[in-house]
Amino acid sequence: MQKKISGRLALYLLCIFIFSTLFTMLVYQYYNSKSEPEIFGRNEYKSMENMAAAIWTLILTTGTLTVFLNLFRPVRNTILFSFLSFFLFPSALTFAFWYSEDNPATDLYSFYVNTIVFFAVLIFFYIRFVIFSRRLRMSAAATVAQ
Repeated sequence: MQKKISGRLALYLLCIFIFSTLFTMLVYQYYNSKSEPEIFGRNEYKSMENMAAAIWTLILTTGTLTVFLNLFRPVRNTILFSFLSFFLFPSALTFAFWYSEDNPATDLYSFYVNTIVFFAVLIFFYIRFVIFSRRLRMSAAATVAQ
């Protein structure tokens, strides 16, 4: 059962990184297609924006490695602990980055878009994990009852 849970959590982390990066880049493409055509150099800015988005998503995904605390039954069976294992460290990273002094990145539109998209994807996979955990618990209870 531990292998099944750890495999699912590892898959979730990979999907969180891929989908967050992909959706962020799609939002950037939509936003940039709406803006006025600008002078030369805009493509380099887009490339830097996409690279920064991928790096920030990687940092937040690495901060989400605490999801593996759900391998322990008391954490997995308690909604609060399970929620905190998904969201506490990425939220702390975001607030620490946001409140750091002299940080010009917090003024960027891309920082906010990337963070919002990441947490939306994280919420989706947290809900999927809660459903998976309940099914696993019910199947274990049915096996014990027989």
